[in-house]
Amino acid sequence: MSAKWPRVQLGEVMRRSEETIELQPDAEYRQITVKLWGKGVVLRGILTGAEIAASRQMVARCGQFILSRIDARNGALGIVPPALDEAIVTNDFPLFNVVENRLLPAYFGWMCRTASFVDECKRASEGTTNRVRLQEDKFLAREIPLPPLAEQRRVVARIEELSAQIHEARTLRQQAAVEADALSRAGAEDSYQRLGARFAPRRIADVCETITDGDHNTPAFSDDGVHFIFVGNVSSGYLHFDNSKRVSNDYFTSLKDHRLPKRGDILFSAVGATLGVPAVVDSDVPFCFQRHVAILKPNPDKLDS
Repeated sequence: MSAKWPRVQLGEVMRRSEETIELQPDAEYRQITVKLWGKGVVLRGILTGAEIAASRQMVARCGQFILSRIDARNGALGIVPPALDEAIVTNDFPLFNVVENRLLPAYFGWMCRTASFVDECKRASEGTTNRVRLQEDKFLAREIPLPPLAEQRRVVARIEELSAQIHEARTLRQQAAVEADALSRAGAEDSYQRLGARFAPRRIADVCETITDGDHNTPAFSDDGVHFIFVGNVSSGYLHFDNSKRVSNDYFTSLKDHRLPKRGDILFSAVGATLGVPAVVDSDVPFCFQRHVAILKPNPDKLDS
């Protein structure tokens, strides 16, 4: 069926939005960020105009298509949801009005999550390492198959039906995972108690090369560069980079070796209700972190992370 659908350039079915707003120092503004790999357009935070470096920002509208110039090639794109209508973004997150008499935002929202669409974004991105950005003219020249509106509505209805079923299955799986985790923790506790009865305890400092926390100087954040994570990126027990910020390579290379995480190091949430929650570094992606995250570098001859 899709072979019969005409192919159109993206520039024919969307128009760049140029709507901006002048920020007022005492007013509060919602900021948008776009998660990688099609995980959604979400609230980044709420700041006053005085706390935002720029004096003018782009205004997002519900139903607009938004992408990250830097990470579109990594699936950072989507449709602005109703909850973020009138939120603001920088020029690094261009906004597009969809021509709705030809392309439904809901249909395009699902399409842009597909691997083939992300590949198109990769082809439209250029630059050197850490400077790769989506080239807007090349992006708008990419072609997509465009079915009639009635067919678009049918596809959306079917996908949303399947999505609801998947969500229900995931909820059940998460409930099972929680119960399995409780059993695993009980088993681990029993195992470590048995080991404790057989071996003399050792101080953590004696089996780690270093124990420290993140840099105590708040860096200047940038639009690209190296990931900078916070407590929320480890407090789930797993390292992830959702909602992380970016710092320059110069800042990153200025850090001491004991504050540069490597695969096999252990990060700990060092504050709040999640104090002591560990996360093993299982990624080779370079990153650094704030002072509220502690880092242990195990001595591999004495301790397996």
